[in-house]
Amino acid sequence: MDILRSNKKEYDTPFAIAFPWLLLLRWSSVACQILLFTIVHLLFKLQIPNLLVSAIILFQVASNVYFTRLKKTRTQSEKLFVLVIVLDIVLLTILLYNTGGPMNPFTFLYLVHIVLGSLLVRSNWSWALMIFTLLCYAFLFLPISSIFSELSMIFGPIFNSKPVQQSCPSETSAHNGDVTLHLQGMWFAFAVTSFFIVFFTRRIQQALEQHEILLEELENKKIDNEKLASLTTLAAGAAHEFSTPLSTIAVVSKEMLHTLEAGGDNGELLEDARLIRDQVDKCKSILFDMSAEAGEYMGEPFETLSIDELLEKTLSEHGNKKNVEITSQDSVRKTIITVPPRTLQRTLKELLQNASDASSQNMPVHMHCSIDKNFLYFLVSDH
Repeated sequence: MDILRSNKKEYDTPFAIAFPWLLLLRWSSVACQILLFTIVHLLFKLQIPNLLVSAIILFQVASNVYFTRLKKTRTQSEKLFVLVIVLDIVLLTILLYNTGGPMNPFTFLYLVHIVLGSLLVRSNWSWALMIFTLLCYAFLFLPISSIFSELSMIFGPIFNSKPVQQSCPSETSAHNGDVTLHLQGMWFAFAVTSFFIVFFTRRIQQALEQHEILLEELENKKIDNEKLASLTTLAAGAAHEFSTPLSTIAVVSKEMLHTLEAGGDNGELLEDARLIRDQVDKCKSILFDMSAEAGEYMGEPFETLSIDELLEKTLSEHGNKKNVEITSQDSVRKTIITVPPRTLQRTLKELLQNASDASSQNMPVHMHCSIDKNFLYFLVSDH
């Protein structure tokens, strides 16, 4: 199972997914280069460095074959991905430098590598690839002779080709300074475009990653809530199921209690009957709380009792009488009310518990009771 998980993790990496597409892009690039230079050579009769073009295409084919075999070993990594992109940028720069330099209209292909880098590698690598690409583009303006052009001049007769005349800025400015200015402006526009591509692409990627993390957290919370809902439903169902036999036991124990009391029995049997009755009441109280926690309140009859009795029962369930201070007039505490006692006790107990949780351990919780013509008030204050 662990092996399957590790293999799944390896296959699901962004580089393992993107690497085959990068190889497909490189094969498409080779095919387009062959087609383009064939058309230029046959239709336009332009002189191109056949040796250089052939060497670059063969090198790309060889590297593609190598990377294709490497892909089968499943050793793709971010460094390998960056290395392939850098290699493509270098090869494109050599090709452009020897086929027109900055005047070559295919300089916009640099953007493909910038976009790939900004989408698939970390932020530092993305900016590094952008800067490296701009330097390679700037290299096209240098008025120096290329080593590959010299090789083409030496071995050109073998391939029946002539060296290509470089269109460097120095030559261009000699003929037309406006052309040089235009080319430099294109480089500046390219730099600005590259900056915006990398900047906004990285921001979008970060926003999408944060969104995915948020969705994953929400999905986990949803699963937890569903499990909790299942448990509460089970608890509510169990409470309803147990209420029936407990009610039967309560009725029978009460009949036993009345019979024993009527017969004048004050022995252990009467005490056992009272104990059974008390324990049944406790079980019913527990089931009532379970149903309330699940959001399904069991039916409860109204009872008549004093506020003092209600508060006493509430404090006994709260479990920390010493931490609660109750203030009210004696007349208020002796007031008789008719209410569903368990529901009201549970409500007051929750208020006291919340107040205790919000206060320090040694600070008391205050409850003040008051009454008017229409309402009964319980005011709970914490620290």
